[in-house]
Amino acid sequence: MVECLLLAGLPKNDPGLTMKIALVRKDYDPSLGGAERYVSGLSRALAKQGDEIHVFAREHEMMVPGRSGDPVIYHPLKTPGWPSARKNVGFAREVSKALAGWKFDLVIGLSPFVPQDVYRVGDGVFAHWQNIDATGFLKKLLWTTLPRYKTMLDLEREIYLRGEFRQLIVESELVKSHVQRYYKIDDKRIKLVRKGVDSDAFGPKTRKRFRDKLRASMKFADDTFAVLFVGHNFRRKGLIELARAFSIVSAKGAGSVKLLVLGHGRAKDKSIVAGEAKRGGWQKNLVFLEQTDKPQVWFSAADAFCLPSHYDPCSNATLEALASSVPVITTKTNGASEYYVDRESGLTLPDNWTPEDIAELVLSIASDRKFSARVGEAGRAKIEPLTWELHAEQLLKMTSRRKSTLMCEENQRK
Repeated sequence: MVECLLLAGLPKNDPGLTMKIALVRKDYDPSLGGAERYVSGLSRALAKQGDEIHVFAREHEMMVPGRSGDPVIYHPLKTPGWPSARKNVGFAREVSKALAGWKFDLVIGLSPFVPQDVYRVGDGVFAHWQNIDATGFLKKLLWTTLPRYKTMLDLEREIYLRGEFRQLIVESELVKSHVQRYYKIDDKRIKLVRKGVDSDAFGPKTRKRFRDKLRASMKFADDTFAVLFVGHNFRRKGLIELARAFSIVSAKGAGSVKLLVLGHGRAKDKSIVAGEAKRGGWQKNLVFLEQTDKPQVWFSAADAFCLPSHYDPCSNATLEALASSVPVITTKTNGASEYYVDRESGLTLPDNWTPEDIAELVLSIASDRKFSARVGEAGRAKIEPLTWELHAEQLLKMTSRRKSTLMCEENQRK
């Protein structure tokens, strides 16, 4: 029989206490941001603590096993690439098979599959997004008939209803409330661990190095006020409403306010935004930026960040904006709004907000640079203590740094 060790409270630097940890995420591409960049940050923070870190994900050029200087061990998995429903089910099946050939002290899932020790609810609760999005006859029909949606709900329900996890990790009270609302999970099995941010990469040094060059390359005037939007799902992240807000901003004569969009959403949604800009007469103030694996450079060029998201468990980009001293405008349905104080270190849209509400907040900070700077600096002060190292340490503390329950049970049966 193998003993299940409780490691909490023992010296971290003792080599006998290092753990072999598996991180599982369907896609691994740090340039995409969001959960993908989270995996990159967490894996390196855990490796710095001396643990042996393995990342299991679908094949991608960023996953190079044995890459020089990279402390992470990659396990690229071959899974179906299309259609989406087959891809999701195929990954859950393949990763379960791959893990069966290893003995890990801790398996941390960032995508739905069973079984796992710790499930990080980083993508939010899919059942809640269905509740928000399935409005109108056509939308409800799509949610009940499309295999992709049905598969995602089935995978989510399998985790929560079978209960094959030891701990759920959430990064906002928002997501915790949704887990409890839809799946009645015991409060003791849910732990809140605030996210980490690289405040060096997203900080004053980067701003000083890139800001003037970037703004000059885009031929910004001295009085240009650049509002940055970062996200790939343009519709869910609220870009269409933000574009409508910019038509209001333009109508009020704020011609120096520009909208910078970083992300690759659907072509249809991009066309809607471009059409709104043309109708509103501000198409010259709309800039779609090239995708980059170093988004911090674009935060350095921005004067404000706006993400009027309809549902975001805890937006990485919002936290990166705070770290970059860029004043944030977002919604209560973005868990990252819990990381600052409204009207002091960030700005939160009201319940049932409209494009008019967005326009009002954009104009309020664009017209008062002292207020804007004060909010930006207060936002950085609020987020700076939340490092990746602290996040990794708290995550392991919340999971008691125990040997894998799943591994121990398996060995006890032998």
